[in-house]
Amino acid sequence: MWTANCMDKVGDANIRAGRSFVVGWPTVNFVATFRYIKLAKEKDQPKSIPLRIFTEDIKNCASSITVTVTNSDTANDIINMSLPVLGITGSEKDHQLWVSSGKETAPCPLIGHEHPYGIKMSHLPSTTLLPQTPEDSISPSTLQESPLLEQDIAEMQGQFILKPRHLTQNQQGRDSGQSTVKRRSFRNWAFWRSASPCQADQCTAPPSAKPGQLFGVSLTDVCDKDNLPSAILDMLCFINQKGPLTEGIFRKSANMKSCRVLKEKLNSGDKVNLDSESVLVVASVLKDFLRNIQGSIFLSDLYDKWLGVIDQGNEEEKIIAAQRLLAQLPRANFVLLRYLFGVLHNIEQHSSSNQMTAYNLSVCIAPSILCPPNSCSLELEDNVIRKMLYVS
Repeated sequence: MWTANCMDKVGDANIRAGRSFVVGWPTVNFVATFRYIKLAKEKDQPKSIPLRIFTEDIKNCASSITVTVTNSDTANDIINMSLPVLGITGSEKDHQLWVSSGKETAPCPLIGHEHPYGIKMSHLPSTTLLPQTPEDSISPSTLQESPLLEQDIAEMQGQFILKPRHLTQNQQGRDSGQSTVKRRSFRNWAFWRSASPCQADQCTAPPSAKPGQLFGVSLTDVCDKDNLPSAILDMLCFINQKGPLTEGIFRKSANMKSCRVLKEKLNSGDKVNLDSESVLVVASVLKDFLRNIQGSIFLSDLYDKWLGVIDQGNEEEKIIAAQRLLAQLPRANFVLLRYLFGVLHNIEQHSSSNQMTAYNLSVCIAPSILCPPNSCSLELEDNVIRKMLYVS
């Protein structure tokens, strides 16, 4: 038996060549066509996921970024989505996305038509436990009985790496010799939401706050008598005004250079006119602020207890458990949460136009407001995202 793509030789003009292939025997040929791709994708849950992209052999850019991808985004779509965020020029003609299974196998290049969403979800067999519709729910007993939660996350999830297409032979040779070292550095890369630098599995003490510093410090250091800084209130007000009318708010990636400039201005205490900023940039900087709060806004020390809320019996018991944990938060944390969830509720009320349902918002925001203590490994970060999906 053989396969080919010569539909024009054996098929009629109505066949979609991009979704068909020829299956042949010595005596007869058949054309196989995938006809219900769109219908099948409409049944996917969730329809978008956070995807971490590592960079390799690309100068003057971040070591990794996280973008939100849908089940219809191709590898080339994700390349074109990532390049502006990294602040570099080019297209899929200049760069290529590679994938590693997470095991001891070398990364493989993607051609461009593949759907990384499908690749990522194929490494997560437990996603069959996710609700099939937004109305469905998962019982706590189902989660407790799932043996998949005890598996090694690193062996299940794929890593995506962005590389230049045109490398010299010498560069390729050096890459093959250094692949093990690079893979180890990826696994030891710190949480983006962690405020302190991490080396190997040890975290150093957080640096002391500088005068006027807004990012990477505790809320008590930037709040005056539990009153939020005006810069944070301004961002929340701005997002509350424009976010409900913006499709993909908190999900779509913003220009990294614009985010860096705005963050530097805010961190230096400069007065900023947000009206001249993109709401996507402001939302991205706000998430940056949230995930860099020392100890996290929900308190890392309470991490296991927060995740334990889903193990409570009925909804009323879950609410009571959550209220008890909220009572343990510092007053400044509680105040910020009231403002934040007020904004998120307003955005969710307009989800028919902005596509940000409560579930989608939780996927985008949850990892920024709750993280485990001493979270210094990629495997642990992936585990947090997995649990957040269950909780939401």
